[in-house]
Amino acid sequence: MAANLSERYVVVNIPAATIEAVAGGMVEQRHTAVVGRVDRATPIMASKVSQINFNPYWHVPKSLVERDLTKYMQENPNYSAEQNIHIYDGSGNEISPTTIDWTNIGNAVNYMYRQEPGAANSMGHCKINFYNPYDCYLHDTPSKALFGENARFHSSGCVRVEGVNQLVNWLLRDNGDWDQNKVDMTFESLQRLDVECKARVPLHTTYITARANKQGTVSFHDDVYQFDARGKVTFDA
Repeated sequence: MAANLSERYVVVNIPAATIEAVAGGMVEQRHTAVVGRVDRATPIMASKVSQINFNPYWHVPKSLVERDLTKYMQENPNYSAEQNIHIYDGSGNEISPTTIDWTNIGNAVNYMYRQEPGAANSMGHCKINFYNPYDCYLHDTPSKALFGENARFHSSGCVRVEGVNQLVNWLLRDNGDWDQNKVDMTFESLQRLDVECKARVPLHTTYITARANKQGTVSFHDDVYQFDARGKVTFDA
């Protein structure tokens, strides 16, 4: 993989649940991450970061409507209101959650569910986009406590980033008019804003369970997805 790496890139190591921003062969930023749980694994892939969505809406994926939202609504009919999730029919008209039979999953998935920007938004203050066929992305989160856990395998496949405002600033370095203060102020404003990245920084999600630092100290991580045990190829150049 090393022969194909560019001057700047972001690497996500799934077993370690960490992210590194690398430039000129040196790690410039390290971030704690939360990655996909075993039954909803973060995919191995290579792409390029294309866009930053500040204070995004979150459109609940069909898979999560089927597996999670219908269950939550049956347990608590006020769940959508508490989470600031609005529901729309095929014509774009907002409807009341009381009109949906939440026990009928096949019917419930026919609607569009949009969570508004704000403190409860599942993507927090930003979403980092890159093309991939898995609907996967990096993002902020309101659930900061998860970053303090040793085993950080809680997501539905996407990757949550601690200190994501610093990573966003690093990714927008070539945009010229963005510095850390502007990133932070945009987060706090709750303004919806999409910014195209002038530098399409490569992003790699990898699966490395053992690695050594320059001092020769080796760090080991659990084979959480059993890729090593099955002899699975664990990176995509």
